[in-house]
Amino acid sequence: MPKILPFLCACLLILAAHPAFASKASLVQVNKKENVYKLNQSVKCGEYMDLSGDADVIRDGNTYRMFCTGLDMDIMGGGISQSISNDGMAWKIVTAEKEGPGKYLVLRGRKDTWEQQLETAEITKLNNNYFLYYSGYPAVGWPTNPGQIGVATSKDGIHFMRPSDKPVLAPGADWYDSNGLYSPATLKEGNTLIMVYAGHNYKPNAVSPGGIYVLGATSSDGISWKKSEKPVLSPSENFSFTKNGVAEPDLIKGGDGYYYLFFTGNLGDDEKRLIGVARSKSPFGPYQIRKEPVLTGTKGLYDETGVLAPSTIIENGKLRMWYLTSDGDKHRTGYAEMPWPLKGWN
Repeated sequence: MPKILPFLCACLLILAAHPAFASKASLVQVNKKENVYKLNQSVKCGEYMDLSGDADVIRDGNTYRMFCTGLDMDIMGGGISQSISNDGMAWKIVTAEKEGPGKYLVLRGRKDTWEQQLETAEITKLNNNYFLYYSGYPAVGWPTNPGQIGVATSKDGIHFMRPSDKPVLAPGADWYDSNGLYSPATLKEGNTLIMVYAGHNYKPNAVSPGGIYVLGATSSDGISWKKSEKPVLSPSENFSFTKNGVAEPDLIKGGDGYYYLFFTGNLGDDEKRLIGVARSKSPFGPYQIRKEPVLTGTKGLYDETGVLAPSTIIENGKLRMWYLTSDGDKHRTGYAEMPWPLKGWN
């Protein structure tokens, strides 16, 4: 979902600041019933900690790699930054160029094209190459110009090149994504790469009454993609937090025969965003939605205004989650963890 333009309105107020932790970050329990812990401070993703988000994290050997939306000073718009970590909580930004506006950006937008603004990165490894997916749109983006999904590839995970100047997935006429594609997430399944993404459709058409959906696509090479014939997850009146749409998905295998789909809920104008989860025996559904959200904002913490856009990893009996939180002026990355497997599916 497009979030770059709102935070650019605030960037001049805090550009010069490079916030540092006021004290050592530590985990604090925020939900005793489900044993949920959060870092008491946001993590640094990108050059400007309060102007970054949409994090995607993978474990690459002994290193965690976080790709996120960062600020490109040259265009005063979105680019893609990377940070690395040994534990997933303390991060160091990656230098991509020696000097200049792109020093801390591993991928920058191309001026006067469909992808001048970049956001919502997704990183995966395929055949020892890194594939970096992202949403792109022109200088004037949503809702005038719909987001489209592009890709860049790399041998070292730092220096990326686009294999084409065209998007790999574009809006479809009379489809669930006719007004934009955002927030791609991928999962490798045998020789197939599966993608889920947020499809935006604001007016009734031949297939949709309008709304925000989680949609799917498949590829054998990471470049050419075929869209699924129906939504993976649709807005639903069965739960208060899904009635206005479902967005910003992440898809993982739970190790128990289920696929788990995490998503942003509470998409109403005056609602605090939260993160829900659903599970299915198939990556394309049908999905059973867990009746309780998996993560919400915590009063008194940096994320009390809401949580959204999850990136998840399961390891050592825990679900680890990095997520976006925003108060309109500041866009930050939070971290939470909880026991795995999740309960409450009855």
